[in-house]
Amino acid sequence: MSGMPRHVAAKKIGVSDERLKNWEEGEGLPTVKQLRSIANSYKQSFAAFF
Repeated sequence: MSGMPRHVAAKKIGVSDERLKNWEEGEGLPTVKQLRSIANSYKQSFAAFF
């Protein structure tokens, strides 16, 4: 989404690279708190993920 390497995004969000990969592939979902962290890391609004 942001062009940021996944391992960098995962570190900013505070999850493993594998967990972020799983979310991107539709396996599992982040919590609301994690989703807010994702939005901040990608410099997107929280609403952009719905």
